Amino acid sequence: MTKYLILILLFLAPNVWADWKPVVVSSTGNFFAIDPSAIRKDGVRRTFWVMTNYSKTLPDGANSARVKYEINCQKEIITLMHITFFSNPMLLGEIVGNVSPEPEADPIAPGSVNDRLKEFVCAR
Repeated sequence: MTKYLILILLFLAPNVWADWKPVVVSSTGNFFAIDPSAIRKDGVRRTFWVMTNYSKTLPDGANSARVKYEINCQKEIITLMHITFFSNPMLLGEIVGNVSPEPEADPIAPGSVNDRLKEFVCAR
């Protein structure tokens, strides 16, 4: 019975059902994807989740992260809202950390990873 409950919970987990679309691979080999169905639009603002798979394990043991951002498409600024780090790629394994920094809007540099994220979400 316990085995079936675990399987049901795995299938209900957001990373399993999310329709992650690859957006960009950074110069360091980190992979970034967005779930288009989770993009929330409010005027010129977009709130969305990014799955990041790291090319190398981070010092805390993280190999992937689910990151919540808000972008102002008109002002071209991005704000990091929350990060959850996972021990395995693709948001699997154990949670090894959570960070909810003080929100601070940063300008988006042309040609950067954030610029590619902006292009993807602001087109929706």
